[in-house]
Amino acid sequence: MMEPNHVIYLNGQIVDAESARLSVSDSGFLHGVGLFETMRAHGGKGVLTGAHIARLNASAEAIGLELHLDEAVIREAIAELLQARGLSDARVRLTISTGPVDPNAEPTPTVLITAAPWVPRPEELYQSGMHVVISELFQNPRSVTCGHKTISYLDRMMSLQKARTARAGESIWFTEVDKQLAEGSISNIFLVSQDGTIRTPPLMWDKFPQFRLVLPGIARRLVIDTAREMGLPLEEKPLHIRDLLEAREVFLTNVIMGVMPVCRVEQHVIGSGAPGELSGLLRRRIQQILEQSDAQ
Repeated sequence: MMEPNHVIYLNGQIVDAESARLSVSDSGFLHGVGLFETMRAHGGKGVLTGAHIARLNASAEAIGLELHLDEAVIREAIAELLQARGLSDARVRLTISTGPVDPNAEPTPTVLITAAPWVPRPEELYQSGMHVVISELFQNPRSVTCGHKTISYLDRMMSLQKARTARAGESIWFTEVDKQLAEGSISNIFLVSQDGTIRTPPLMWDKFPQFRLVLPGIARRLVIDTAREMGLPLEEKPLHIRDLLEAREVFLTNVIMGVMPVCRVEQHVIGSGAPGELSGLLRRRIQQILEQSDAQ
C-alpha cells in the first residue's frame, strides 16, 4: 500500500515516489531538455492551471520542443494527485521533458507532477519587506532559454544561493550589454516611481525585439491586469539601476509569494524602508485571486 506522503503523478499514473522510474536516456536527465511550472492548489484543485499550461505549451513551441499538454488532462491529474496525497492547499510542480532519447522512435514525453503541503511565506516578511541583492550573473536575452521556465536552472539556483548566503531573499538580474533591469532569479520585478507610476521591464528586449527579456510570469500578468482595472498608471518599459534605486516602492511577484515588497537592494534602502501603499494594495487583491481554485 502506498503512503500518501510519498505519491506522485508520473506518465498517467499515481505511483509511489520511491519506486518511480525514469529512463536512463531521458532528455531531461541527460541534457536538461524540458520545462516546468510551479503552481498553487486551493480546495483540492489547481489555481490558474489554464494560464500555466498555456505558458508551458507556448514555450515548448517557441524553443522547438515536441511537447504539448492537454489542459483538461493536467487539471484532472492535479486533482487526482491532491486527493491521493490528502492535500487541499498545496504547492504543485509540473515537470515535462521530451522523454527518452531515441532518434528512431516517436517522442514520448515524460510528465511528472509532485505536490507538497502549502507553506506560505512568513507574514513578518510582507510587513517588513525583503532584502535583495544584485546578481553577479547577467540576463542573456539571446539565450534560447531566456524568458522560459526550462529545467536548465543551474545559473538561477547558484545566484539564489549566493543571495541567501548574504541573508537576502532574491537576486536581481540585469543584462550585460546595456545594463537593463530584467527580473529576479525566481520572480518578476516591479517598481513604483516617485510620480506614482508602476513600472516593470517589458517582455521583449528593446535592443533586439525578437528576443525575450523576461519570463511572462503568471503573477506578473495578474498585477498588470489588476493595476489597469483599478485605474493605476502602469508602464512596461526599459529600466536601469538608477530607476530601481530611486523608486518609491519595489516589489517582486510570483504565484508562490504573490506580491512581495522589497525594502533594501544590497545596502540601499528603498523609499522609507518599509513596504509601500501600492504594493500592499496589489498584494491584497492578488492574494484573493491566488486563493481561488479553478472552476471545474
